[in-house]
Amino acid sequence: MSNTTMNQAEEPVVLVKKYKYSRHFILNKPRDLNCIWMKNVHILYPYLKVWEKSENAKLIVVSGGENKRKIFSAGGDIKTIAELLSKETPSATDEVITSLGKFYELLQFIGTMNTPIVAIMDGIIMGAGSGLIGQAPFRIATENTVYAMPETIIGSFTDTSTSFMLSRYDGNLGLYLGLTGHRLQAEDTLFCGLASHYVHSSNLEAMQKELNELENPKHESINRVINSYAVKVDHVSSNYTLFGEKMNVIESCFKFDSVEEIIKALMKDGRKFAHECLKAISWGSPTSLKVMLECIRRAEHLSFNECIRMEFRVWQRMPYTHDLKEGMMGHVAGKRARKWSPKKLEDLDIEDDIRVKIFDALETHQLYFSSEADFSVNPYGHYSLPTDKEIMDVKIRYNLKEYEDLLTWFEASRPQKFGIKQKVQRFMEKQGINKNNSQLTAKL
Repeated sequence: MSNTTMNQAEEPVVLVKKYKYSRHFILNKPRDLNCIWMKNVHILYPYLKVWEKSENAKLIVVSGGENKRKIFSAGGDIKTIAELLSKETPSATDEVITSLGKFYELLQFIGTMNTPIVAIMDGIIMGAGSGLIGQAPFRIATENTVYAMPETIIGSFTDTSTSFMLSRYDGNLGLYLGLTGHRLQAEDTLFCGLASHYVHSSNLEAMQKELNELENPKHESINRVINSYAVKVDHVSSNYTLFGEKMNVIESCFKFDSVEEIIKALMKDGRKFAHECLKAISWGSPTSLKVMLECIRRAEHLSFNECIRMEFRVWQRMPYTHDLKEGMMGHVAGKRARKWSPKKLEDLDIEDDIRVKIFDALETHQLYFSSEADFSVNPYGHYSLPTDKEIMDVKIRYNLKEYEDLLTWFEASRPQKFGIKQKVQRFMEKQGINKNNSQLTAKL
């Protein structure tokens, strides 16, 4: 094994480790929550291009290192972006947009690579951190994983390719996470779709050792190794909240196509969780809330590459909004109250202020992808828990009407995978099956 450092004068923001057939990236800026910006891109992109062509680099592992604060990445470098935007000069704004363009090109390359990628999310993962690994075939959560998209409180939106991911979560869960910024922990990150596997942190070292020892790592052999260290089907969740009343509120109240309608539905619902959602939404920038919803709704009908291009178009206009600067500078300053402008949702016209001025405004910058590969459904989704759409497709295709038949099919397609029972049970309950039916009692 050899260690590569990029700059002897200062600690590199990314550590690179080389094994016989695997390569490791370790995000190495824990004091700044492993935030991601151009220094990361300048290291990651060239290495990934080389490794994608290499006969020796057959597996790539990305992690946040073994830091005491348990951080994968808390997102983009807000401090640097805020400092640039505060200058209010064309050159500084152009630097932000150009830098984000390079980051988007990196994200598109990662999302379409043939070389298998394993992301170990043993800690906090937010915003750009989740975008970095959102399309990796193997995304491992642990009991330390904390996931959130708190973009609206900094005046931003679902960027860095996350619109693709969030728009494909079940039951408007992605829109709920984007509008509220609420956190998910541990097993919940598996059930929502961020993670593909759930492994206790005490097993990570042994798992990585075995992965490094694979002579010819392929997707299937990598999956077998990870599954051997993942929790078993009888695992009892410490954090499983995405069911019952909570999911009923999310599915019924976040199904609308305007923020105003969602708020109205939450107010009408009146349950405690609905009020928690209302409070969280009220903290966000009205502009960001409307951009967030428009972004996710558009992403539902776009491919991965199209989502990236859409987000980059939005970023070419967002630096000129009041709320992005206000939100990011307020974040850097600490707990300073934000002064949003406009202050109210009703002061923003969805057509004039959001679609015309932001989403469909003329582009000033272009993206240049290294790969033309693209997809509308993650090609490695079969390593994760099934989505509601996949369960419905299987149910119809094979005419599986009974719970036992549907469960048997998915248990055979994903042997010994924790969470299958819960996902199939939840799906069948939404189809009108009695929750108290003894056949539908999965151990949570």
